[in-house]
Amino acid sequence: MLRVIETPAPGGSRGGNAENYYQLTREGHKAYGVGEYRLIKAVYPERHKVQVAEVYISAIQAFRDGWLEEASDTTTDPYSAEQIGGVEIDPDLYLDVRVPEFRHRWRYWVEVDLATENIGKIKAKLQRYAYVHQYIKEQQAEAERSGIPNKWSTYRVRRVLWLVEDDKRLRQLKKWIIDAEVPANLFEVHLLSSFPQVLNR
Repeated sequence: MLRVIETPAPGGSRGGNAENYYQLTREGHKAYGVGEYRLIKAVYPERHKVQVAEVYISAIQAFRDGWLEEASDTTTDPYSAEQIGGVEIDPDLYLDVRVPEFRHRWRYWVEVDLATENIGKIKAKLQRYAYVHQYIKEQQAEAERSGIPNKWSTYRVRRVLWLVEDDKRLRQLKKWIIDAEVPANLFEVHLLSSFPQVLNR
């Protein structure tokens, strides 16, 4: 009655996890379906967009609950993208928030990771973020040396908050960050289930 629609693991054998979907067979459609039967050959899930939306909504709920404050507009892709030093970074969200209880302010580029990108793509992202971080530091140092302010003089560098689904991916991503030889203090990796409570510090 049911047939499996398999989706290959993104990135090949070293990539992320495949996802399987189900469709009624022709016999099942005759018994339970409505309208004309159409064979589905491939599925392009929107699960990532749904998860990004859930992260955004949970942040908004924290604002309403009062323990987290929005310091500037929370934006999502494509509005969270930035062009810096000739390199484009494209995080899923940008967060600029305050925690009144601890008088802390956090600025984050947020990456919602569902284990669908392989090591090559992740390391390329890490390198882009590291380049942008270094570029801004150099521009700020130049402004200080010359005494001439530039557009980066008051720019506050964002850290990268990676949110993952499980402990296995968390360990994997932390290892890739070390292997990529990028500034470790620029990146945080946490479970999706810990957001937004992980900001309450």
